[in-house]
Amino acid sequence: WLAQQQRGYAHPTIEPVPAGQHVLSFAQQRLWLLSRLQDAGTAYNIPRALALFGPLDRPALTRAFERVVQRHSSLRLSFPQRGDQAAVVLREPYSPLRFQQIEDGCAEARAAVVQGRVEAHARSEFDLDAGPLLLVDLLQLEPAHHILLVNMHHIISDGWSIGVMMREVSLLYT
Repeated sequence: WLAQQQRGYAHPTIEPVPAGQHVLSFAQQRLWLLSRLQDAGTAYNIPRALALFGPLDRPALTRAFERVVQRHSSLRLSFPQRGDQAAVVLREPYSPLRFQQIEDGCAEARAAVVQGRVEAHARSEFDLDAGPLLLVDLLQLEPAHHILLVNMHHIISDGWSIGVMMREVSLLYT
């Protein structure tokens, strides 16, 4: 039935938004307003943690994330208050990847440190006024064992979009 209904329907093309003309979607307006009315804390964080095993080219991973941030303006948005409404500000491209080497002695101590860093990263509070709203930490446990932490605010992403972003990072990395 759906296929019959769509026959003859011309799918609209998706055009990029001209610079300086970003507006909030209804969902973004709701999230922004909720952040002003109550302390949402980390309720709208979308954290992910990935274990990476094998040799890692950190400069290539850094470049992959930088390229994704450059390509997708939504990853560079912030939402400062202007009067009683949110404005949309497009930030300059930035490098979201921060590197941390975990050097604590035994495996149990390292595991405890990593668990604390994973939890702290997931609980990062985002500043919607200033951004950035994408945080990426790379924890090195051993030369060939890393944990990649990615956290985004829901105002710029959703669970599906973070998967798309990670696939794009993977393709750019390779």
